[in-house]
Amino acid sequence: MNKARAAITTLFLSTSLVAAFAVPATGETQAQPLNRVVCDAAQESVGEVPWRCGVEVGPTRWDGGGRLGDTEVDKAYTFLASTSRFYKDRFGVSLTELIGVDHHDGRGKAIRAAVRVCRPNECPQADAFWEVEKQANFGDGSLADDLAAHELTHGVIEAVSQLGRQGESESLREAFADIFGEFADLTDGSADDTPDVRWQFGDGLPGGTFRNLKNPEQFGQPSTYQGKGWWFGGYDYHGVHVNAGPAGKLAYLITDGDTFNGQTVRGIGLSKAIQLWWAALKLLPRDAGYRELGNALRDACKEKAKQRRSTGFTAGDCVQTATAIKAVQLP
Repeated sequence: MNKARAAITTLFLSTSLVAAFAVPATGETQAQPLNRVVCDAAQESVGEVPWRCGVEVGPTRWDGGGRLGDTEVDKAYTFLASTSRFYKDRFGVSLTELIGVDHHDGRGKAIRAAVRVCRPNECPQADAFWEVEKQANFGDGSLADDLAAHELTHGVIEAVSQLGRQGESESLREAFADIFGEFADLTDGSADDTPDVRWQFGDGLPGGTFRNLKNPEQFGQPSTYQGKGWWFGGYDYHGVHVNAGPAGKLAYLITDGDTFNGQTVRGIGLSKAIQLWWAALKLLPRDAGYRELGNALRDACKEKAKQRRSTGFTAGDCVQTATAIKAVQLP
C-alpha cells in the first residue's frame, strides 16, 4: 500500500470509528415521537412505479385513529411499533425520524407500511420488500415480527451505512437485515419466541420459517464464506439472499457460542452482540465484502473493549469474535 493510499485508509477508518461509536446528540434522532401509517392495498397490483401509502392508496390505520380489527393491518401496526422500540431502546434512534416520510396526507412524517400488496402477475404475493420510497410492503400472509423488522432495517441501512448494492455488499445488506430482524425478534417478548425457533426466520408465518441463522444449510444457504451452497451464478441477483448465510451464522456464533468447523466459540451474549453489529455496520465502506465485515467486527470490538467501563466489552470478547470469524472462514 503506497503512502497516499495508507493515509486515505487511516483517515477513513478514524472518521468511521468516531461515527460508529458516537452517541446521538440530544434531539438528533430522538425528538420525533412514534408515528405509524398502515395502508391496505387490497391485493391491487403496485406495478413497477413508485406506489406510496398515503398517496396512491389512502391510510387505513394510523397513530391516533383509523380502522381496527383487520388482522393484517393490525399486525403491521404492531410490528412497526415493536421494531421502533428495538431501535430506540438499543441505539437511541427514532425510526420515525430516521426512515419516516411525509406524503402530505395529513398524517405527518411517519413510518409507513402497506399490506396485501401485489406485483403484476403475482397476486396474492407471498413475500415482503422495502420500497425506495421509504415504505415496507407485505404480501397477504407475509407478516411476522422478524420479517417486519428485516424490511424496516433495509431503510435503516440506507440511512446509517455506506453499503452499496452490488455483489457481496448487497449480500451484506440482506445479512444485516436478517440479523437485526432476528435481534428485534429475540428482544420483543413475543409469545412465539420459543427456544426451538430461536434464530429461525419467519416464525409466525402461515408457511412456517424460511431461514435459519443457526443452521443456514437447512434452507440452502452456506454457513461459510464461499462454502457449500455459495451461489456464484446470476440467480437471485448473484445470490444476494443465499450468500447472506455466513454472516447470519457468524451472528449466531458471536451471540450464543457453539463449536463449529473445528472452532469453539464462547458467546458474548445478546446485548453485546447487538451493539457490536451496530457499530460494525457503520464502519463498512460502500464496496465492502466479507473481508471488510470481519475487519469491521474486529475493529468495533477492540474499540468497545477500550471503553470497558461504559460498554462492558472485554479483550476476551474480542478473542471470541475473532474465533467466530475464523469458524465461518471469512477471508
